[in-house]
Amino acid sequence: MLSTDALVALVRESHDVVTLSVSIDGRVSDPAMRTRWRTELQNALDAVRGSVPPLEREPFLLCETRLEQVLSQFDGAIGAPGFIAFVTPDQVRFAERVGTPMPTAAFWSRGARVAPYVRALEHERPVLAVIGGSREVRLYESHLGTLERLEAVLARDVRGDGEAPDRARTANDVGGHRNVRGATAADDMRRVQEASVQRLVSDTVERIVEHAGNTGWVVLGGAKDIVPRLLSALPRGIAERTLVHPGMRSKATLADIRTAVDEGGARLRQAREQRLVSELVERAHKNTRATVGLVSTKVAIELGAVEELLVTASAWAEHPREVEQVISGTLLQGGMVEHVEGAAAKQLDAAAGGVGALLRFAAPPQLMPDRG
Repeated sequence: MLSTDALVALVRESHDVVTLSVSIDGRVSDPAMRTRWRTELQNALDAVRGSVPPLEREPFLLCETRLEQVLSQFDGAIGAPGFIAFVTPDQVRFAERVGTPMPTAAFWSRGARVAPYVRALEHERPVLAVIGGSREVRLYESHLGTLERLEAVLARDVRGDGEAPDRARTANDVGGHRNVRGATAADDMRRVQEASVQRLVSDTVERIVEHAGNTGWVVLGGAKDIVPRLLSALPRGIAERTLVHPGMRSKATLADIRTAVDEGGARLRQAREQRLVSELVERAHKNTRATVGLVSTKVAIELGAVEELLVTASAWAEHPREVEQVISGTLLQGGMVEHVEGAAAKQLDAAAGGVGALLRFAAPPQLMPDRG
């Protein structure tokens, strides 16, 4: 998977270079149709070939040859829901299976057509599963359909010397009053246990921050007395990407964890997309740091104002070249791109024709076209 920096580098380096961009639907519902993708891809390439200018036919053939060399590794099915490649006459810039269904399509243009890959990136964010207990917290990571156990964070002596706490004193040890001494011993034990849990929470949060990074989702579950403490201790940026899932019980099986991770990741994506679209619509209504529609968004990109671009599949299908331009422009100026789906996409289509942007600063009104 390309990092954001690598994707920006791809856009920048291929900006004025003829590039063959290919996406493939790798899903197989019938074993007898394991190689159907080859026929569909050939049809897409044939359709593009007919529109290639004469001076670019040789570079196009070179790109086709390089693409076939990559695809020759698949003697049957691709083995993933999708596949994406960006090929220039001198090299294969990127070619990889992705965990998101892709349309089978081919594009010949100056610069890579990255819109399908941006969509794949949204679905390929790693999801961290955290199952908390009072003595142990287990961490798993789900990425590209694979669930991997990362580590277990264990409770430890708060003194940090590896020794067990001193045995609590009782009345029999010192000949004192049983109730007074017993109460003191119980209080001491509770303080030790509380300090141990606090250390476990602190250590776990440190590991969550490390594994989740700046983009990963977190699905949290486990013991009822530890989950709220973990959630409240998370930094705000990660807490906003965290979901407590009832299926993540202390004794959850791997199948339970996979189900919770899939559901949790999807719900977190949907919530984020809905939040961004709602913010965009609200800002646009107030005419403050937002644009709606392709024309206004293009102007905002030219001004270097776009912080986060929101696009839908229908906008890309209707205006592929223009949407590619605003996606590339946003990436090159350090902005983020969010491919919006579901209910949020319907709202964005209705309010902005499927394209809008949250801005770093308010664009001068006299430079922005009338948005109606």
